[in-house]
Amino acid sequence: MVKGNEMGTSSAAKAANLGFSSASVADLDTCALEQAGQLGGIGSGYEFRTDYPANGDWGARWIATFGMVNCGRLVLVPLSARTRKIFRTGTIRLWVRSGLTEQQASILYDMPYAKYRFELASFVAVVFQNRNELIAYMAHPLSFGPGSGRLEWYEKYKPVLSFEPTVPREVELAKMVWYVVRMGGG
Repeated sequence: MVKGNEMGTSSAAKAANLGFSSASVADLDTCALEQAGQLGGIGSGYEFRTDYPANGDWGARWIATFGMVNCGRLVLVPLSARTRKIFRTGTIRLWVRSGLTEQQASILYDMPYAKYRFELASFVAVVFQNRNELIAYMAHPLSFGPGSGRLEWYEKYKPVLSFEPTVPREVELAKMVWYVVRMGGG
């Protein structure tokens, strides 16, 4: 399934290297816990994506395809209460490894609507580790466009920002930081 993407020898890697369809449910459970459900990926030119039928309580979905048939990452999709709990635990563990506290990771996971949440979680950790950056994101106008105040915010806080995501992701990042602080995780 995944050419040119060695993932080691753990049972989670075994699930990815065997392919989703032939992996045992126990291997998929382990992949969800150890790798937050990331089975692997293909880059342009390796092979074509295929769809996979459900395997036990797990489904699989391609993400980050950029609209092409030979690009993307294959991720697990929990299909039952049992697998949703395993997936949540694995995702929170991944975010804790990226620098969030367990409380912050749990709040972020449970955030009702957060675009780019899985992509931006490590950036949320960076913001919480830098007081000046945290102050900057707490002052964000939470929108962009004419009259939003985002340009003024950016000019004021640009010197303390350690990274510059695209503007839509910057706004979502600010919303996530604000939500985690509001819910007691800051």
